[in-house]
Amino acid sequence: MAKFPEDLFFLPHNENYIIYAPSREILLLGNSSLVRELKQLIKDDFKNSSIESHLNNFSPLLRITKPPKETKKKTSPYKPLSVSFIITDSCTLRCRYCYAFGGEGDTLLDWNVFINVIKEISNNIVETGQKHFCVNFHGGDIGSYWNYFTDAVLYLKQIAKEKKLELRIAVGINGVLNKKQMEFIFENVNEATVSFDGNPDLQNFLRPFPDGGGSFPFVDKTMKFFDKREFNYSIRSTITNSSVTQLEQAMQFICNNYAVKRIMFEPLFPVGRAAIEGIDPPTGKNFVDNFRKARKIAEENERILSYSGARMNTLTCTFCKAALDSCVITPDGKISSCYEIIKDNDMLAETFIYGQFDKKKNRIVIDQRKRNRLNSLNIHNYKKCKNCFCKFHCAGDCPLKSLLFQQQDEKIEPDRCYINRELTKDQLVNALGVTK
Repeated sequence: MAKFPEDLFFLPHNENYIIYAPSREILLLGNSSLVRELKQLIKDDFKNSSIESHLNNFSPLLRITKPPKETKKKTSPYKPLSVSFIITDSCTLRCRYCYAFGGEGDTLLDWNVFINVIKEISNNIVETGQKHFCVNFHGGDIGSYWNYFTDAVLYLKQIAKEKKLELRIAVGINGVLNKKQMEFIFENVNEATVSFDGNPDLQNFLRPFPDGGGSFPFVDKTMKFFDKREFNYSIRSTITNSSVTQLEQAMQFICNNYAVKRIMFEPLFPVGRAAIEGIDPPTGKNFVDNFRKARKIAEENERILSYSGARMNTLTCTFCKAALDSCVITPDGKISSCYEIIKDNDMLAETFIYGQFDKKKNRIVIDQRKRNRLNSLNIHNYKKCKNCFCKFHCAGDCPLKSLLFQQQDEKIEPDRCYINRELTKDQLVNALGVTK
């Protein structure tokens, strides 16, 4: 467990301070006198128990969750219990900011690789005695090879039935579907994330067809179809420097036109096609200022607006499963821990692509050294995060983006750090029930 004072933070808020010890589950609002007392205790080298006991005398004291434990290096056999498939790098759209240059390739995952990966992972689940079988289809565009996708889903249902597993299928889609495809998703998929940039003009400009035509009418029709059938879906929007000032209007448009409950706003990361097209990310301050405006609209309409780096109710050592045993099957049968890294020539492919499906051995084969390296991408190994109150929430942020920033200039703080701190502090303030 972390020691005081490393794990005790004093965050100025109006004329008071938020006193926060995340791994000790302590959150309260105090005045400057209390802060001086605590700092004196630290200076006098009181025992940790004395400081915590002192804090317990004050109200309110909020216990939020269990403290995080440091993950250990993976010495056990590699046996993933869930899987994400990127069945193709083909796509019906040509989004101006696509990190993967979607649609410029036409690789399709070998069917024998698909079925054998499913057999291997479902066997792993049975061996552990678990019942849940979670499969995600992400990236590329399932609509590009629709028959493959439907065959894959039907095969999954067959395997789940044979092995008495509770199958849960999630898909990430661009929303360009015909009615038959919408019906299939409604009947066979548990949840979907629709990429949608908030209003017709933004959608048509940022997410066009190859001929430049707008995709909004198609995505609009898909989401209204889902709404009519009360299907479980969410919206994910990529926010650029040109669209960030429209977040409030975009949220209002979503609330006025769709029943979706969960909306995610994520700032653009300038790689892939974005770098070529000259699509810039928003500044951290612009994103935060406009996110807050959009969040107010969301709250008024009983919607949930989220951002991946702000999650007060989560204490963790790792930002995502990419630093654990995430199993992402790429179109050419490689094993990646990150769905944004799917090709050998992608930035940091050497770090995130750590295995492949071996057709001769007919099973997944991984590089244990790389697996251990991925496991080291946790908050306990990020010196830059040592004195940040967010460290057990964002856990050093997205490992891919953090590593790329380190390559550019370790001395420059990423905008995402500012965003993570500001929006997490908003959540702390809200939990305390004090004036923002």
